[in-house]
Amino acid sequence: YAEILKSLKNFPKAIEIYNKLLDEEYDPNVAFIRGTTYLWNGDSTLALTEFQKLAKENPDDFQANLYLGESYEAVHEYDSARTIYDSLLVRSTDSSEIKLVQQRIGWMPVSGFISFFNNLSTFVRVSPQAMYFADNHQDMFAISQYFCLADSYK
Repeated sequence: YAEILKSLKNFPKAIEIYNKLLDEEYDPNVAFIRGTTYLWNGDSTLALTEFQKLAKENPDDFQANLYLGESYEAVHEYDSARTIYDSLLVRSTDSSEIKLVQQRIGWMPVSGFISFFNNLSTFVRVSPQAMYFADNHQDMFAISQYFCLADSYK
């Protein structure tokens, strides 16, 4: 029933059911589904707590670690997310898992020292060239007209 509510995007009610199930008996699979529901409901902090616990219980669980990285992204802890993703790349030999992790890394915003140069190079390549050519073209055109006029008076 909770899965149906989740698919209908009634996340609060689904979470309520998962909480009841986990209160009766802890099951890591139910905790995982509750964590994804937290994430999709926008409860990033609760999702992060859930996936930290799951990853600690089973460090080799690819899905738990992948969603742990996603939860770190959701709370804007990109360095922590990158650390998780890098560890998954080192441990995984499955090509589909590797592609999934690489995709998640590609979606992350570039930050830190590298982002300065990425933004700088975009600015240098686009803005000054457009302004430079536009300004010089008009100045050159004006100078050419002036000299043409001067030549015609002689």
